[in-house]
Amino acid sequence: MSANRVYTLVATVIVALLLIAYLAVVAWAGYLSLTMLEKPSIPAAVTNLFTGVAGLIAAHFAAVYGLSQAGPANVRAQLRSVRTWVRGPAEMQGGGDELRQWISVIAVVVYLISVLLAWLFWFVDGLSENTADLVKNLATTGVGAFLGVLAFMLRLPSR
Repeated sequence: MSANRVYTLVATVIVALLLIAYLAVVAWAGYLSLTMLEKPSIPAAVTNLFTGVAGLIAAHFAAVYGLSQAGPANVRAQLRSVRTWVRGPAEMQGGGDELRQWISVIAVVVYLISVLLAWLFWFVDGLSENTADLVKNLATTGVGAFLGVLAFMLRLPSR
């Protein structure tokens, strides 16, 4: 097995574990929100980290989706292919591993699942102010991503 393949496999395993941990923390925050009468005490650093990660994934998703829908014809054709969502230096030189290219797609799917979980927990908690900030922040990043996709689908001009 080549060094590039080993590196890709190790990186993929690490990313998979991080994505599982990401979903677990979202579920944990939602569970705490539903079972506690007061606002759960989740450290601000954890809330900010997860909000930042969600924002990065949402921005990546919106950029790829938006360009694939509203960009020039040659860009749209390229971006509709999952293989062009992630292009590292190895891919630009003609090499690379397809497994790395799927990490982007899987991250977006995990992000969308986490947003749905956040909305579910927040709605079941009655849109309470006592819901964990992590859950509320994640749900609001989902609203932004949804509105961005909706704007591209409706082909609204930007101002």
